Amino acid sequence: MSKSESHHSNAVEVDGFRFETLVPRVVHVHKYEEENPVQFGFRITNQASSPYRFELQRFLPELSDPHRRLMKINGLNRNTSTEAEESDIPLIMPEESLEFLMTAKISWYKKDCFQLLGQAIYGGFWNFYNLKPGKYQVRFSYENQKSEKRNIII
Repeated sequence: MSKSESHHSNAVEVDGFRFETLVPRVVHVHKYEEENPVQFGFRITNQASSPYRFELQRFLPELSDPHRRLMKINGLNRNTSTEAEESDIPLIMPEESLEFLMTAKISWYKKDCFQLLGQAIYGGFWNFYNLKPGKYQVRFSYENQKSEKRNIII
C-alpha cells in the first residue's frame, strides 16, 4: 500500500484514491445541558482506473487534542446490530468522488468538560470524553474486513 501526502493538509492519496477530511473550522458549544450537532466526514475521489467499493461505516473518527496527541476513543459499543445495506458500500467509479458526512453531538457533561458522541459500525456508538475548550483535529481510520485488507488513515 503506497501513501503520499496531498497538497492539502486534510487529504492523503493511497493507491489511486484521494481521501479528504471535511470538518468545520469552528464548533461552538452552547449552554450547559444542551446538545449541539456537529457534522464532519470525508470525500473519496477515485483516481484509479477501476471502480472500487468502500464500506462507509468502517470509517471511524480519531481525535487529536490541542497538543496533537491522539486521544483514546471511549466506547465503540454496540447497542443494536444492523446489517450492511448496498447503500453502505457504494461503488465509486474512476474519476468520481463520494462524500460521506456523519452527524455527532457535542455537549457539556461537567461544568468544565464536554463530550463528542456519534454512531459507529452498524448500530453502535463511539465517544470522546473529558474534552476542554481548544483546537482539536479530526481524522478517520478505515480497515477493510474483506479478503483484500486495506488500512487507511486520513
